Amino acid sequence: MQILVADDDTVSRTLLVRTLEHWGHEVDVVADGLEACRRLLAPSAAPIAILDWNMPGLEGPDVCRQLRESSLRVQPHLVILTARHTPEDLATALEAGADDFLSKPFNRVELMARLHAGMRIVNLHRALTDRIHELEESKRREDQLRSLMPICSYCKKIQAHHDAWEPIDQYLAEHGYRFTHAVCPTCLDAVAGPLPTLPRLDRG
Repeated sequence: MQILVADDDTVSRTLLVRTLEHWGHEVDVVADGLEACRRLLAPSAAPIAILDWNMPGLEGPDVCRQLRESSLRVQPHLVILTARHTPEDLATALEAGADDFLSKPFNRVELMARLHAGMRIVNLHRALTDRIHELEESKRREDQLRSLMPICSYCKKIQAHHDAWEPIDQYLAEHGYRFTHAVCPTCLDAVAGPLPTLPRLDRG
């Protein structure tokens, strides 16, 4: 899985990146919060991000806030990895929009377990998003089909409901249209013929 790592500490960042790559993940690395936020807002963003708390530009919780306030269709799974470890720090991170919270130095077993849980959540979100997209597309096709109404080439009745055929004026009247009789110019010419031309009167 693609994972974004944002940490301005070179030693901590290198250890985390090597661990993730050893586990087979594709790692995208940045050293400040602004760049992390920019990449996570991009269409090809990593679905999981591990963010340090103290970074230049934007701190980890600020990155979480901006992402949660964005209009992303699918939100990334955000993990705060920090040397902070008080209950107040945990509450601050979660309230900012973080999905998980880990303390430095990280424990490899715990990190792997948390990432596996995050990947399950990401895959569930993807499946749900795909299903919603399929339903929206199905609804769009259904609306298009409803706008296509069969009409008989001979009697001009329309197939309004399944196998029920009815005159088009009856169908429209049932749906709120009202009619008054009139004759269009084409039919008037066909039935009554063209109107005679009156002789021109000379004025003298």
